[in-house]
Amino acid sequence: MKKLLCISRNKRDEFLKVLDEVINSIETGKYNETIEKVINENEGKVRGCFIFDSFSELKEKIEKIKNTTEEKIIQEDIYFSSTELEGKIAFLFPGQGSQKVGMFSTLSEKFPQMKESIEIANETLKEKLGKNLSEFIYPQEVKSEEEKRKQLEQLTITNITQPVLGVIEMGLFKIINSFGILPDMAGGHSLGEYVALSASGIIEEKLLYTLLESRGRAIIEGRGEEGKMMAIGLPEREVKNLVSGYEVYISNLNSPSQTIIAGRIEELEKLKENLKGKKIKSKIINVSCAFHSPFMEKAKTIFDEKLKEVEFKKGKFPVYSNLTGEKYPDNLDEIRNILSEHLIKEVRFIDEIENMYRDGSRVFIEVGPGNVLTGLVNSILSGRNFISITIDKKDEIEGLLSVLAICFLYNKHTFYKIFS
Repeated sequence: MKKLLCISRNKRDEFLKVLDEVINSIETGKYNETIEKVINENEGKVRGCFIFDSFSELKEKIEKIKNTTEEKIIQEDIYFSSTELEGKIAFLFPGQGSQKVGMFSTLSEKFPQMKESIEIANETLKEKLGKNLSEFIYPQEVKSEEEKRKQLEQLTITNITQPVLGVIEMGLFKIINSFGILPDMAGGHSLGEYVALSASGIIEEKLLYTLLESRGRAIIEGRGEEGKMMAIGLPEREVKNLVSGYEVYISNLNSPSQTIIAGRIEELEKLKENLKGKKIKSKIINVSCAFHSPFMEKAKTIFDEKLKEVEFKKGKFPVYSNLTGEKYPDNLDEIRNILSEHLIKEVRFIDEIENMYRDGSRVFIEVGPGNVLTGLVNSILSGRNFISITIDKKDEIEGLLSVLAICFLYNKHTFYKIFS
């Protein structure tokens, strides 16, 4: 299993001396006692983290740092900086379309924080769903492709998908937070914004799952599923010209190279064929509804009744809105109005990321399945000084450790024990 070693010292020569001590401890069989002493003395701006499987791999990575003249390295599970890195950390929570059957099963088994979130969601929603929410995420193993397809179809039903993503992302947040880490700010894409609000404490966790299920149910009852969504590989300005004459709506301003539109499937297919003839990339998205468009008007009316019951609280860190691109206000009625309009108005994700960068964020961590938001941030901030990573890797432990390493490098936490 992957392990993480994090070391910090005030000066580079002190840091290099500690690296020699670590190598010597490996060779003399005194690694555990040496490491306990090393990490207890962690402090200072010179910082390094190593993710490794074996002592031989750790020694190899340490030698790379010892022999480098570079001030900063982030590659191949090595995280190193010889100077104090400036910049705030933002957590980003993805939305519908990122769901996968069996996602984060390893972390779910190993971390009580994820188990706790799943238990809360199961208890909260079992009566409404007829079975535990976890049974949709981790169903009985099947062999045929047809059975696997049916499991994914169930997971894609809107009032199931939304709390499913909510519980997985909240569980991941709580795992990271168990290491003493809170972001400086957060945001989400579509339903991910609700998770960001809950992570901050503005919406309590149990209520998060009820809200997301109710939101999904309102969308179904409001016939939001009459519409679908399509991605077009162009900015908003060009898309507006191309869709003129079609009954579609711009719903997500995701990046300078991607705009999402909503419409009935037959209209989207017609437009897609037209774009293909012009050699313009487009793709129908794997979501059940036309979110963030007038298709959601009836759903909004239904969901507004649920929002009236919510008691919002003061957050631990600012959350940025898809609707305005700015921080959520402190006024509780304004929060309610933003979430209400959120269903029918376009997601201004470009503005949101630009404003987070303006406010000092230089590290963007995608806390959830997939790497869609990581790619969008890379596109939006291309050419500027920032880091964007996802927690979702093939090796789930490695994904988590990479997040912890980045946070250590940017001074969000000064002390980690070996994780194994």
